[in-house]
Amino acid sequence: MQPKQSLMSVVVRMKKFLFSIIVAAGILTAQAEDYTYPYLTFVKSDGTEVSVSTSSLELTVSGNTLKAGKETFLLADLSKMFFSTTEATRVSPPAEDDDEEDLEIYDLSGRKVTREQLQKGIYLFKNKKGTRKQVVK
Repeated sequence: MQPKQSLMSVVVRMKKFLFSIIVAAGILTAQAEDYTYPYLTFVKSDGTEVSVSTSSLELTVSGNTLKAGKETFLLADLSKMFFSTTEATRVSPPAEDDDEEDLEIYDLSGRKVTREQLQKGIYLFKNKKGTRKQVVK
């Protein structure tokens, strides 16, 4: 068990280091090009996106968690982040009891697709209970 724990700590430290480099590069790029990016958007490994305001933003890494403003993330759950001029749309998580009869599926371009047409990617699943974003692998 010890080698596996050691490997996990190396991965967490590497993620922290890479995260720090990405944040620094993003801040420097935003300042150098004189753009205003009011949001920092985090993309989780399940495809959901969460935006936080960059106004007075404080980022704190503690152990394997990242606190950005009022949001808290597990580093292992984050796949990428980027500065944005628009806030990410929050989409509810998948429902356990989706009614397949009224389910509509859309790609990110807004085109309606069928289950047979699904390929790898991110899709919006919509029914009378709401809309959710889902990654198809």
